[in-house]
This record gives sequence, C-alpha cells and structure tokens, in this order.
Amino acid sequence: MIELAQLKVEKNVKTIDLSTHSRTRRHRNLKCIPVALPIQQQLMVVIPQNGKPSASHQPFPSDVIYFDCFQSRIEVLSSLMRPKKLSILGSNGKEYSFLAKPKDDLRKDTRMMDFNHMMNWLLARHPESRKKNLCIRTYAVTPLTEECGVIEWVPNMKGLRQILQVYYKDVDSVPSNQMILDKFNKNLNEVEKKKVFVEELLPSFPPIFHRFFLGEFRMPVDWYRARLKYARTLAVMSMVGWVVGLGDRHSENILFDSVSGECMHVDLACLFDKGKTLEIPELVPFRLTQNLIDGLPGACGNEGIFRIACELTMHVMRENRELLMNVLESFVHDPLLEWTQKKQTDLKRMAMENISRRLAGHDTDSKGQPKSTHTLSVQGQVNEVINQATCPENLANMYIWWMPWY
Repeated sequence: MIELAQLKVEKNVKTIDLSTHSRTRRHRNLKCIPVALPIQQQLMVVIPQNGKPSASHQPFPSDVIYFDCFQSRIEVLSSLMRPKKLSILGSNGKEYSFLAKPKDDLRKDTRMMDFNHMMNWLLARHPESRKKNLCIRTYAVTPLTEECGVIEWVPNMKGLRQILQVYYKDVDSVPSNQMILDKFNKNLNEVEKKKVFVEELLPSFPPIFHRFFLGEFRMPVDWYRARLKYARTLAVMSMVGWVVGLGDRHSENILFDSVSGECMHVDLACLFDKGKTLEIPELVPFRLTQNLIDGLPGACGNEGIFRIACELTMHVMRENRELLMNVLESFVHDPLLEWTQKKQTDLKRMAMENISRRLAGHDTDSKGQPKSTHTLSVQGQVNEVINQATCPENLANMYIWWMPWY
C-alpha cells in the first residue's frame, strides 16, 4: 500500500492498471498474508457495558475481514497530490475502497479521529444527546509512514462544492471565477470588501442547498429525517472543530451523505488554530455560510435545531472538560514534524491554553484572543461563536477560494 500511495503518475493519467506495474503486480494476491482490512468496524474497541474487565469480553469483532487481493483498476484523483482510490477484495467476498494519500502526514487526522470517537462515547452517555442521536460521522485513518497513509472510502458522500456547482448551473446570474477575482482585488480595504461581498457577491449566489435534500429524499418522512441528521451532525462537528481549532473548512472538506443526509468532515490536519496563522488568517470559528444555513430545517435557520444541538454538545464538552483535555494531551506528546522546529516551541502550550479557555467558557474574539475574564454560559458561548461564523465582515475577509459565498 505504501508503494501504491507513493507511485508517481503523469498529470494526464486518470486510471492505473495494476497488472502492468512490475513493482506492484506481485502484491495483487494477498490470500497468504492474514492482514486485517483497516476499516472502522474492525478498529473500534468495544468497552464492557459494566465498565469492568471480563475474560469473556471481546473488545474487537470476532469475524475479522482480511485482505484477499487488490483490484486491477486504480483511479487517480485530480487534486494536487494525486491521491489514488484503491479497491480491495475482502475475505468475505465484498469490495472495500480506500484513498491512498501521498506526501501527507495523517497522524494528526488519526489523533483527531480518536478524539471524535471519545466525543461520540460521551454524547451517547448523556441522556439528552443520546435522545437526539447527536454524533460525529467518523471513518478509519491509517498512517503508513510520516509521508503517506490510507483513508477508508465512505460511500454515498458528495462534497459541498460538488453539490452546489450542479444547482448553480441553473442560475443565470452566477459570475465566473475571473469576475470574482476582479471584484476582490487586493487594493480593497476591509470595509470595501464587506460592501462588495454583501451587495454584489451574495446576491449573485442565492442559497440553494435546500434543493439537495429535495432531490435526494423524495419521500416527506425521509426528507425530514435527513435534514434533522444534517443539522445535528453539522452542529456537533462545528462545536468540536471550534474547540480544537480546526481550520481549512473549505467547500471540498465538508461532505454530505446522499442516503442519510449526515454531514462529514475530512482533512482534519489544520488543528490548534493553525488557520489563524496563515497569510490570510481565518476569522470564522467554523463554516456556517448561507448555503449551510439554507439546508437547516425549519423557518428559523440556525436559530432552531442547529442551535439546540450546538448548546447540548458544548454542555457535554464542558461537563467532561478534564477528560477531553487528557485525551488531547496525546497531541502534545506526539512527535509531529511541525512541532520539532524551534520556531514552533510555544505551539504546544498555546494550543492547550486555547482549548482549555474554550472549555472553561471564556469569551474570545474572531482571532482567538480573550475578550474578558468573565465566564459565559453555554448559551452565551454558542451565541457568540455563531455570530462570529455568520458575520459578513469576517466572511468577506476570508481567503477568496474558501468561497464564503457558498
């Protein structure tokens, strides 16, 4: 899998025939090697219901699915690093897909997924969040080296940009990328950017994300359930992402399940407010643009089910502050490459201080700096970050291809 992940391909190549590569051909059949497939259902540890150790308890599934063979056809994706979609036949006769990513350290993604599993466990224990089925959509991430790894391919997922581009084809007023660049030239100040964003750009992109649910879920009960799941999964990950400083939430890093309506975040490496240190700093705590609000159920937008789920998630996180801080300590002690540099020596301390401050309910501005020493209520804290996420001034000053108008 390391060889396949690091296999160099030409720019115009879209598929690879595994049987034609001498380096990888010998590894197609793996029946003689009892290696378990790195899928989520096999990597999840099941804790005993009573919390006590037992000799009869099985923490992992007993019916393990092993590698059988690689399928010959490999799809090469068009993104910058040219990741490859691998298809592997399991010992149970079913086909499983994985994304092999080169030149990408997936250890932070793995740690973040561990944190998400912990959050799901806490949400399942809390009676109110369990009643509303609050959770984070997770998947398996397996680092192979410091520079490559594989990610479990989740079926039926569509990216926000992919969805919106289809529906915006029917809108006549949508400007081209060059027209958008011309509007947001570098000479504009913050006030001028806000004016162009609110008065020119937003009217050109009317919110249409609700059409995704109308198109994918034709039965009224399915449509309603899908929007509920969408609102709640979006809310949970918005709060969790804000607490740990998750950035880079552009329109291709947020996916939606066309079967259940659930929201799923990918590419979780931009952590600990790293987005605020970029050349064009990220000013919003999470993505809550006009189209994401348009998909929320009810006439109240983000004032209904979404806000309630946000408040409940923050309540659970603040209630379990010490436990979550202990889990996040693993980030600090993991020898990540970017933390070995001398100029990053204070990053560990600052990261934990910011997370601790948020879990304690202290008010911060859009740059992550403390606004006061007062402790906010859960409702007040959620209200503050939602206001920051939807503030037109913050959105207008984001990196242009973060696409705040989407």
